[in-house]
Amino acid sequence: MKKAVPMFFIFFLINVFCFGQLKFSANTGIMGINIDEIAWDKKSEDAQILSLLEWRTYAAPVISLDAQIKFADIFLFGIKGSYVIPFSYGQIEDFDYMNLLSTAGKERTHYSKHDNNLKNYINANLFFGAGNKILKNLNLSLLFSLKYSYYNLNAFNGYRQYGEVSGLAYNGENIYSPWKQSIEKKQMTGNIITLESHKLFFGIGSRLDYYPLDKLCISLYLNLLPALLSQTRDTHHKRKTPYNLFDFTGEFAFDSSLLVEYKITKNLAFT
Repeated sequence: MKKAVPMFFIFFLINVFCFGQLKFSANTGIMGINIDEIAWDKKSEDAQILSLLEWRTYAAPVISLDAQIKFADIFLFGIKGSYVIPFSYGQIEDFDYMNLLSTAGKERTHYSKHDNNLKNYINANLFFGAGNKILKNLNLSLLFSLKYSYYNLNAFNGYRQYGEVSGLAYNGENIYSPWKQSIEKKQMTGNIITLESHKLFFGIGSRLDYYPLDKLCISLYLNLLPALLSQTRDTHHKRKTPYNLFDFTGEFAFDSSLLVEYKITKNLAFT
């Protein structure tokens, strides 16, 4: 079983444009992406990690847009999304513990390191909900959403250090010598691994808006996202078997944010 978990952070300044009940924001920034792809030796509580791939992307430019409209000061509808420009630098490290299959040994046997190219990363979110004042300066909204996420990363070139085959187990699996830093680095060229994922989530969340001043708003957003669809394709280009496809059941994500918005003019604010 494999598990791919994306985690990212963004630093940006948002320009917010307000036209009556319509609010539109656009921003640019930098995104760092960490994805840990894990293969377990079996499905049980005592499962051990058979393979770990650490995908790292640094300083990828991102563009985000957000539009929302409010009806009767109660109902809210909006769309938002982000697109990561495929211009970035990253690396991937691949750790394997192949003796788990033969001797249940937990020592590392294989290691490789490659350059990582982010080819695509898209998020799109459609949301709707309703809210109202619960105190004089405090609004609470209940939100529902559909979120789609897609990413594609490609590992290329680099090198590998594999422990030598030292024997054969009773089950026919190879036994490998443990990995050491002194193992010769064998150069690799071309495409090595591609990781591609499609995810669709249904979101249930809330937003709390606090207005300590007329021009200042502090918003806390919390959202739980059970997955309706989650498919990940792991393609090892150097293997005879071209790819594996993983369908995740019971997956969910959690999204939260804290925004401070200051209104400069009637139609312009910064967050």
